[in-house]
Amino acid sequence: MLGVDVVRVFEEARRPLTGYCYRMLGGATDTEDAVQETMLRVVRFADRYDPALGPVQPWWFRIAAHVCVDLWRSGGRGAGAMD
Repeated sequence: MLGVDVVRVFEEARRPLTGYCYRMLGGATDTEDAVQETMLRVVRFADRYDPALGPVQPWWFRIAAHVCVDLWRSGGRGAGAMD
């Protein structure tokens, strides 16, 4: 079970990740899917993160970028990147 601190960190990260994914995908449904998938991958690959590389947030945004690109490529979902 996730600790209270992890849940708090996820909740604090949700808003900026949502904005980032929305700008990449342009749709609310795709955005929510991307944020949820990003958080799942963060948990799944947590053992791959090296704290010596710096703060965890840039790593989360790299994961989010990969998730958004994967969503965009699969079945033509999303409206594409927004200006």
